[in-house]
Amino acid sequence: PYPVSNDQVDDFSYAWTDSRQNSEIINYNWIDIENENILEFENNDTATEINIGFDFPFYDQNYTTCLINPNGWIGFEEDDEGWNNQAVFDEESPNAAIFAFWDDLNPAYSGNELGSGEIKYHSDSNRLVIWFDDVIHWTDTDRVYNFQLILYTSGEIKINYQSMQGDVESGTIGIKSPTGDSGLEVVYNDSFIENNLALSFNTS
Repeated sequence: PYPVSNDQVDDFSYAWTDSRQNSEIINYNWIDIENENILEFENNDTATEINIGFDFPFYDQNYTTCLINPNGWIGFEEDDEGWNNQAVFDEESPNAAIFAFWDDLNPAYSGNELGSGEIKYHSDSNRLVIWFDDVIHWTDTDRVYNFQLILYTSGEIKINYQSMQGDVESGTIGIKSPTGDSGLEVVYNDSFIENNLALSFNTS
């Protein structure tokens, strides 16, 4: 069975683990993507839609596109411009979503002159890599976050945290089903992240 870092398994048998607790099974392995596409956004709270490149199974649906929101999460059905991250199961939190590090982020190419850091992606027949490359926080430019979200054809979701500078206790990490009834919350505004850490969601 899939290794579980705690007793959390949701109604669809999703569980999560990380490289601190299961390093023999889940390794931190940063992916340097080539020929990456750099995303532009209408503003720093509005998502841009991309093609995944394959059918990605998420809960009881298969998706061929996803919405990449500049605030550190991706969704599969509807965008949400909420910049103030909430707990995974809060009514204001988007459904059908993967929260890699949901916080009030401000990348470049997002409609303002203050943004810094790029959001890039690359897909092939096996995986989609979405890279938040040194993206700053909206209110504090000393908070610089470098992490990537990987979707695999198998349905596994992996997040690599390479270099997370400044406050890392202000984000939401987890997954939420399309109906909003199921999901997993790893952390909400609390300590969890460290540099060179890998996190994985998969069905048990």
